[in-house]
Amino acid sequence: MKPRNSFFSSRGQFIYWCAAVLTIMTAFPFFWMISTSFKPLQEIFVSPPYFLPKDFTLANFERLFEQTRFLIYFKNSVFVSAFTVLLTISIGCAGAYSLTRFKFYGREKIASLILFTYMFAPIMIIIPFYVLIKKMGLANTHFALIMAYTAFCLPFSLWLLRAFFQSIPLA
Repeated sequence: MKPRNSFFSSRGQFIYWCAAVLTIMTAFPFFWMISTSFKPLQEIFVSPPYFLPKDFTLANFERLFEQTRFLIYFKNSVFVSAFTVLLTISIGCAGAYSLTRFKFYGREKIASLILFTYMFAPIMIIIPFYVLIKKMGLANTHFALIMAYTAFCLPFSLWLLRAFFQSIPLA
């Protein structure tokens, strides 16, 4: 008996060709970004553009580190993202575990509220959040940014971890 979705069937070939086209379309911007980073300035704006640099150079990376504060910005990004992940995971795990394993009044209403806040548009929360941060004197700090990212990521984390804890059988 021959499988229906074998690689050599017309349907299998179609699926693999579509996957290959999708992979190329997804990877092309990354390829272009890397290729452009190794081109001199004269080659970047030439028409028609070259896919690969004719004159390979590292001058763009030298200018990046000498003329900008890239390492400081990168360090800040790593710091904020790492603490956001740690805070979101720790609060999300505790909240999702309690919503899954403990029985209390209003548990399903809280879970529905979490889903509702996940569907809420973040742009509607930004201005009140900024006013609150400004009144607390935390504007332009890493802590405010960590709190903002945690507030935006927490509903998704809670909902995802709640489904995970529900899939674990009770002993």
